[in-house]
Amino acid sequence: MSERYFIIGDPISHSISPCIHNALFKHYGIDARYEALRVTADELPQFFRSLRDTYRGGNVTIPHKVAAIGFMNELGEEAIHTGAINTVTLDADGGLRGNNTDVSGFIYSLERELGGPIPEPVGIIGAGGAARGVLYGLITQGLKEYVLINRTPMKAKTLIKDFSSLSRGLDITVFKLQRGEYEKALSRANLIVNASALGLREDFKEFPFERLKKKTTLVDIVYKKGNTYLVNEGMKRGFTCIDALPMLAAQAAFAFRHWTKILPDYTMVKKIATKCLEVA
Repeated sequence: MSERYFIIGDPISHSISPCIHNALFKHYGIDARYEALRVTADELPQFFRSLRDTYRGGNVTIPHKVAAIGFMNELGEEAIHTGAINTVTLDADGGLRGNNTDVSGFIYSLERELGGPIPEPVGIIGAGGAARGVLYGLITQGLKEYVLINRTPMKAKTLIKDFSSLSRGLDITVFKLQRGEYEKALSRANLIVNASALGLREDFKEFPFERLKKKTTLVDIVYKKGNTYLVNEGMKRGFTCIDALPMLAAQAAFAFRHWTKILPDYTMVKKIATKCLEVA
């Protein structure tokens, strides 16, 4: 009987994870299938109570990455520090282990795409679960200087407080995502990462491209067919830009390893993800 895997979220129809993982199962000759399920916040407890009867593991996406932790029996280190999971594995005893492959996926793909060390200072836009993963990953790589930008500065300050045990010796400043508040801070950054939902909308129309250094690299970890405004406009202006596809591919590869003990080749998964996004 085929093993079954899932991705849950709300909404979920946009996800290309089923396309990626079903292609990987086929490539490695594994009798398994992966499916997308829309699960609301109210339905989350029942889903986790019953999943052992149907699934061997899966993924969790927005808006459940934080809430899903409460249903896990064990957490990986990245999940403990970020307070969010995106990967669930059912162990031999029926326990649920939660991991966060967004962290390793972001760092691995960023290093591969840059072809060298990660530059700093780093500007991070957002203070939610995705931003937590980005900041934690960069801290583990030894980067020291950050600018956090969010529509609600207090949320960014709470994020820093939550990382207090890791943030000694770091230079982290917080600015409000509002014209006139953050442009000067971003002008110092050599890497800017959008880790907010703004990437799905056109809210970057007033983004201060003209204030950035030409060598600044722009990264948007929100994937969107045809790329986000930040990536498209940045490319037009001659900036080095990295869209969300590399991180999506890398986190998928690391999740696949949790379930199968096989780590797929990054380049291969990236090609699969590109095809999946084209037909989505």
